Amino acid sequence: MAANGWTPVTKDGALTIDATHAQGKGALHVHTQANGKAYIEVAGLSPAQNSFFGRMKMWVTAFPTAPDYAHFTMVEASGTEPGVIRAVGGQNIPGKATLWGTGSDGGPTGDWTNWKESAKVLAEKWVCVEWQFAAADNQIQVWFDGQLNPDLTVSTKVHGGTAVDFVFPTFNKIWFGWWLYQSGSTPPEFDLWLDDVALGNKRLGC
Repeated sequence: MAANGWTPVTKDGALTIDATHAQGKGALHVHTQANGKAYIEVAGLSPAQNSFFGRMKMWVTAFPTAPDYAHFTMVEASGTEPGVIRAVGGQNIPGKATLWGTGSDGGPTGDWTNWKESAKVLAEKWVCVEWQFAAADNQIQVWFDGQLNPDLTVSTKVHGGTAVDFVFPTFNKIWFGWWLYQSGSTPPEFDLWLDDVALGNKRLGC
């Protein structure tokens, strides 16, 4: 699958390589303040049939527990038509927990996160997350540590947005990292480490 270089993007954040939490010699350390952002962007994607798989291993010190409905993204893809597609992200749901959820914004289905109570986030441990974008039915699937969570699967007719078809853009860009969209967060800063980040035309495995 063709792609151009990896570009760092930061605002109230930083990207470094260190061995604090690494499965080898080092890992990408992502640090942000409050609702800052720090991520690595890959442009020039041209996946066959507009479909592809991805994988990354992650260690997160803590997820947001305030404000209510605090929403973060860790993997987001976009393209030549409106809409950003969020394969890995989540939301702090009051009275429940901070939960993983696939989602989208800017496309015909609007801004939504399909969070599920079966997908609670896990901090302070390595977690391998895999995802698939399958354009035939505009489907997203997500695996954690090799196990598919079907509750997080969304598709053309089954998603968490406005009751119209969910449609992928023609993908040409993806990023990996952290972006929290609300200020006044608890904790006030975030640290995570990413390792073994990869994209491919078939499932990569953990």
